[in-house]
Amino acid sequence: SKFLAINIIDRFSNGKAMTGNNAKLTLLVCMLIASKFDESEIPCLDDLAPLCECKSIKEDVIIKTEIKVLTALDFNIKFVSSY
Repeated sequence: SKFLAINIIDRFSNGKAMTGNNAKLTLLVCMLIASKFDESEIPCLDDLAPLCECKSIKEDVIIKTEIKVLTALDFNIKFVSSY
């Protein structure tokens, strides 16, 4: 999941720098997307939020950001890896 999350962040940001709360929110969402794709047991947001220091992000904002990321990637989550 880690490699997929990093790949999603990389493709979503497309080389543009992200800072502050926007970067933390994007990281949280990319980890959530990767876990939904790779893991059999999906972590809840309460488990992921402390990793990004995102304590007060509302669920609707996370869902909107998830849609934004997936739309930017044309819902293409898979990637080719040498691993």
